Amino acid sequence: MPFKTLGTLTGRGRLLGNEDYEFGTVDYRLEAFTTTHLKSGRGEIHAEPAQLFDAIKAPKTYLELESGLRLPIVLTSAVARTAAFRTGPVPGF
Repeated sequence: MPFKTLGTLTGRGRLLGNEDYEFGTVDYRLEAFTTTHLKSGRGEIHAEPAQLFDAIKAPKTYLELESGLRLPIVLTSAVARTAAFRTGPVPGF
């Protein structure tokens, strides 16, 4: 299924858990894209390994962008200081 990139956001944000628990500050790269039937996003965050380890175990995780926009994310893998994630539609794209 072909996809089209709608845009890319990079910056420094916050990695959050339930009830605004803050895992810490992260650098992120988020790519918004669309397929035939779906809009979604995926990307990478860079942080201290302990922050990523704690966040990947959490039942809910959010990425708060520099703009203040908060997106629910699913961390799909983590190696050292980098974690991959996916999210649903990204507002503005």
